[in-house]
Amino acid sequence: DRGKGAGAATQTNRPFRAEDVLNSPPGPIGASALTVNGLVDPVGVDPDGVSFAWTVHASGRSVMQTAYQVLLRRTDPGHERTVWDSGPILSAQQAFLAYTGPSLAADAAYQWTVRPRGYAERWGATSAPARFTTALRDGDWSGQWLRPAGASSQPDRVTYLRMAMTPPAGTLERVTAYVSASHTYRMYVNGAPVDGWPSFSYPDEQYARAVDLTQVLRPGKPN
Repeated sequence: DRGKGAGAATQTNRPFRAEDVLNSPPGPIGASALTVNGLVDPVGVDPDGVSFAWTVHASGRSVMQTAYQVLLRRTDPGHERTVWDSGPILSAQQAFLAYTGPSLAADAAYQWTVRPRGYAERWGATSAPARFTTALRDGDWSGQWLRPAGASSQPDRVTYLRMAMTPPAGTLERVTAYVSASHTYRMYVNGAPVDGWPSFSYPDEQYARAVDLTQVLRPGKPN
């Protein structure tokens, strides 16, 4: 006799029907979890190999992206400008979207947003901005390999390098270290470890790792 008393809630049990989902009113569509080359706000992205991805979200059911628009801006001081506006693209694709705009600058900072379109050609809100910085191209490198003297008799050589620098005083907008080493390396700034990584290097092929040091260096002081 449960459920028969005054004020008791009643429940009607009936089979699930697909039309309940298909006929439910879709909510506004949005985009979040923006990534570049599968990473969140990455540093050191190949400027000639950038791809975008995001996650679509909405209230209600049966919501599907029918189009999108990507806006890309460069954010380096003195270079702030809109680099690329994709315009409306009729597609449900949300990942592995290759950048097709003008050539990107090396060692540069960018910010991008996406705006999806959903049900009844209604555009959703523009996403929160995401960021990425590009790496150096092969032609941007200048230097030489540093190694122990040829007379060294160490069977497994470990090379210690030290460099001192004093950045300009004031706020540092962006500081990036590009590291290429044989086998593995450890990086310290002012005595504190900041990065360490295998380099996966071979005699005929070299890789570089980009490391963000913006919050580590002390402006106007020796580092």
